[in-house]
Amino acid sequence: MNRWKSVGFVLILVGSLSTYTVFFQGTFLPTVLVLGSCGLFVASYLLTDEDSVVRIPRYLLGPGIMLFGAYVLTIPFRPTVLYRPLIDLIIITVSMLLIPQTIDRSIFFVTVRNLSTVLVLIGLPAVFVGPYSLLGTTIGYPWQVEPPILSGQLYPLESIYTNPNFLSVFVLGGMLVSLYIYDIDRGNYSLFALFVNGAGLLLIQSRSVIVVGTVAALGYVSYKILRTPLFRLAVLGGTLLGIESLILIVTGVGPLSQLSLSGRRDIWQAGIRVLLENPLIGYGQVPLGPIIETELGRSVSPHNSYLRVTLETGIIGGIAYVWLVASILFHHLRVPLDREQAITFLLALSVAIVMIFETFVIGGIGSSSILASIALGYLLKDNSGYNNINSEESD
Repeated sequence: MNRWKSVGFVLILVGSLSTYTVFFQGTFLPTVLVLGSCGLFVASYLLTDEDSVVRIPRYLLGPGIMLFGAYVLTIPFRPTVLYRPLIDLIIITVSMLLIPQTIDRSIFFVTVRNLSTVLVLIGLPAVFVGPYSLLGTTIGYPWQVEPPILSGQLYPLESIYTNPNFLSVFVLGGMLVSLYIYDIDRGNYSLFALFVNGAGLLLIQSRSVIVVGTVAALGYVSYKILRTPLFRLAVLGGTLLGIESLILIVTGVGPLSQLSLSGRRDIWQAGIRVLLENPLIGYGQVPLGPIIETELGRSVSPHNSYLRVTLETGIIGGIAYVWLVASILFHHLRVPLDREQAITFLLALSVAIVMIFETFVIGGIGSSSILASIALGYLLKDNSGYNNINSEESD
């Protein structure tokens, strides 16, 4: 039955990757595949791990209950989306709690690396020669743009997706785990996968993902040099500096106000204004584009995961969501890190930062959401093990 858990895990990732693809756009197949795979995973878990206990750290209960309660409060006002909180709860339970407790981290790393490598290789021809046909469907971005780092004009790497951004976070994860695996085994295929995913990260042409991926890779190198204590100080200092910079960017104060965010600053400010019109319970899990349009003049997504949750659940839900993510990351800084735990932390931190610029959230069925949930789940596992060891020593 352990094999069925592995099959369920792989199918969950594959199902999440099928979301927003050119093959299944406008269909419920990805949702059915992800939920069905979750069912397979839970069934095999119950049959083989009856003695296993899923540990939820106490520090997570406050923000978790607060966030779920905020979503529940929106249901009477948006009864047509009653199913959404239930789906989110299923996805979070499986991806953040069960998978990290039962699937070895090395399997997670290898699976992400291989799937990401395949997706990049599928999209590479379209980067240089333009869109091409695969199984009767057009693969590739329709026009060339100027890359943020490279010179000239290139088609962004889109692979099988309807937008390059839907691929970016998974390739970011593929690059980081490829770096770790190559550092461990120094194999030829590992080097090839690292090169492919690193190139893919650049060719997607997402500035935020390129910057975050580069800093995370340098962070792994610095961990190997500095080790845990100085690494913690570097992470804390960088995080505080990043928060201060973000506040200046959003408010448009100082030299950072000139930083180009592809229109996101106006979107965020419009989102904040519509939030102030309904701050307590938000607007529920409905399309937020038309709501932002009332202030911005055009219908767009919030382009910020934390703002999205706040618009859906109100200020209390937004605070709980930030509290939940920050608590997991902060508590993991206390854990004595090995290389595996360090790259997992950097992956989770990278995804948490990218959520500032993208709309995916923990609990969604897309690949970015699933990757974020699983990465944070492994941090929870590390935190639980560390707390248990400390408790035994104190006894």
